This record gives sequence, C-alpha cells and structure tokens, in this order.
Amino acid sequence: MKIKEFLKRLISDVRTRVRVVLLGSVSLNLVYVISLIASGIFFRALWFYALAAYYIFLIIMRVFIFRETAKAIPGKDLLWEFRRYRFCGVLLLFMNIALGVLVFFVVYRNRVLQRSTLHTVVMSSYTVAATIWAVTNTIKYRKYESPLLSAAKAISLASATVSLLSLVSVFGYGEEGFGRWTAAAIGVAVLLFVLGMAVFMIVRANREIGKILIKND
Repeated sequence: MKIKEFLKRLISDVRTRVRVVLLGSVSLNLVYVISLIASGIFFRALWFYALAAYYIFLIIMRVFIFRETAKAIPGKDLLWEFRRYRFCGVLLLFMNIALGVLVFFVVYRNRVLQRSTLHTVVMSSYTVAATIWAVTNTIKYRKYESPLLSAAKAISLASATVSLLSLVSVFGYGEEGFGRWTAAAIGVAVLLFVLGMAVFMIVRANREIGKILIKND
C-alpha cells in the first residue's frame, strides 16, 4: 500500500486508526516488558517478572483485538463484538486476581525492592506515557458504538493503572519512599479499579448479548 493511500485511510477509516493505535500500544508494551524482565534479572525480584507476565497478557489481548478488527468493521456486528468484549473482560478478571496475590506478597509482607536511577526514569516515564495514551484514546473513540473499541480502551486503562504499581516498586516503602499502608492503598485501589472494569465488561456483555438474541428471535 502506498503511503498516500495509507494516510487517506488513516484519516477516513476508524478501523485503520484503531489498528495503528493498537500496534503502537503493543510496541510500547514490548519495550516496557523488556525493561521489567531486565529489572527482574538485575535485582533478582519476582515482582518484576510478575508485572512482565501481566503486560505480556495485555499484549496478547491487544493482538487479539487487532486481529479481530481485520475481520469486520467495528460497530456492524454487535453480537460478534460483545462476545469478544466479554472474553477480554474474563481475561482481565483472572489476570487481576493473580496480580492481587503478588501485591499482597510484596506490600503486606513489606518486601522492599532495590532500584536504580535508570529504573526510576524508565518506569516513571512509562506510567506518564501510558496514562496520557489511555485518556486520549478514551476521549477520541468514545463516540463510536463498538464493543471492540471499548475493549481496546479498557486494556489501555488497565495498562495505565497497573503501571502505578510499578511506581510503588520504584519508590519503595519506608522512610525514603511510600509508607507501608500508603503503598497498600495504592495497590488495592488499582486492583479494585481493574477488577471493577473487568466485572463491568462481563456483566454488560452478557446483558447486551441477551438483548440481541431476544431481538433476533
């Protein structure tokens, strides 16, 4: 495809824009996963491997949505989209439960993680970038009635909020960082937000699927 033709599609076709955004998100997440794995190796901390695994699953979900948007125009087949929207919600739910166990292990057992200046800069920068990215996409695609686009937005929000947990690991606990209970509050708030989002996606999808099936009968 020629560059001029691609730019025209990028401007006029929401599906093309969404796919480009998803590719950008996957690229950003891959860089972050590499930094988390490197931190896990350097600091010998399970926490970083756990976060890396969480983001790998987010990448898989984004790739899944990227693939699905190639099959149909968003907003055209709502039954098909809501089933995939529910699938993403279920994955987020189970991923969040696993992450909750690790938050309990790190925060409540007061496990302090080592850090370096580079580590601090990378994780802080990612948190800011992910948050801006998620808010921008939420505002930009709010007008489109597409469960697939809603799932993509939910994944962006999950990625941004879970990155706050990385800041807990960056600044640590104790006298030079967060208080133990402040860190715990941040962890619980993030987990409850993502949990609520996952449950909302599942409940909404079940309700809308039921309506569509009744209407089609």
